Amino acid sequence: MYAAKCIAGNASIWVLRRTALGKVERLLTIELDPQNRAVQVRGFGNRLASPEERKIVERWAKARGVVLNA
Repeated sequence: MYAAKCIAGNASIWVLRRTALGKVERLLTIELDPQNRAVQVRGFGNRLASPEERKIVERWAKARGVVLNA
């Protein structure tokens, strides 16, 4: 589903990762629409972002001109 949306130019997918002690942990997947709006920010099992993760995503979004709707 994501691949088709990305190929068609209808979405881009970003991943928030954390590296600690040589281990990379995938925390969140962020889906952006063509207008650079976040339409989905979710973790494993479709969980919502934690407050700490949300702060990081907000900082990233501000720096990149992304509008957070999710």
